Amino acid sequence: MNANNKDIMLSVRLVTYNQENFISSALEGALMQRTNFPFEIVVGDDCSTDGTPAIIESYRSKNERLIRVLPNESNLGAKHNAIRTLRACTGKYIAHLDGDDYWTDPYKLQQQVDILEANPGIACCFHNMEVRYEDPTVPSKLYCSNLGKQVLTRYDLAKNNFIPSSGNVFRKGLVPQHPDWFYLLPFGDWALHLLNAQHGDIYYLPKVMGVYRKHASGLWTSNTPEKETEIRLKFLDIVIENYRDDPALLKILKQSRKKYSKFPGRQGKRKSSLKNRIIDILIRYLKKLK
Repeated sequence: MNANNKDIMLSVRLVTYNQENFISSALEGALMQRTNFPFEIVVGDDCSTDGTPAIIESYRSKNERLIRVLPNESNLGAKHNAIRTLRACTGKYIAHLDGDDYWTDPYKLQQQVDILEANPGIACCFHNMEVRYEDPTVPSKLYCSNLGKQVLTRYDLAKNNFIPSSGNVFRKGLVPQHPDWFYLLPFGDWALHLLNAQHGDIYYLPKVMGVYRKHASGLWTSNTPEKETEIRLKFLDIVIENYRDDPALLKILKQSRKKYSKFPGRQGKRKSSLKNRIIDILIRYLKKLK
């Protein structure tokens, strides 16, 4: 359902960059939504150099009242593109959608908005998603498993980012201005969830209503396991430094950092570093003997 901007209940924030093989599925999943409220689809294309812009334009031209495409003359990077797209959204609620993911349930937005409307103490509502791999030999799996409860808090979120961004709907305006440290982070979704969760609880719908793709060109999945760990540790170092006014949350964040520092790859890296230091000491010692 669409309407004038002033009547928009929800904005779909669709961000994309060079995703010509996936963007159609993302747009189709958004366009098929059935709601009793007006919504808009705001597309932030980060100056794609492939066929993504042409595909987006073909959908926009057929759905002019529903789709808005933001102009962009230069590549901003994922975080800045996501933020400028967020600022362009006019809805009371924001549904995030990455251009390589897609929704499979036509009533998913309706279900999430119903929960948020009925529960003012809930900051965001997310649902489970199927994780589907590009490699057909790798079986798909659920993004969320064994969360244990339906209503969670920022303290739960500090342990691990269990929210699939493309399954999340949150209240707009909870974070009017992103803090300076946000722009230093290697990725922004976990931090955004934490910032939003300072203003209310998190509601979990276990129903699978979308697909999260894992493919070689993905921003996150293109990293090696060791690189993923390094990125997470950098993220946590920055967040920990800026959450010192919340001792309980800070304690959990530090525990999370300790957990990730023990992930595969870190042990080998520490051993390699120690080995290199020993070799360096031996070389200097042998030079003194000459």
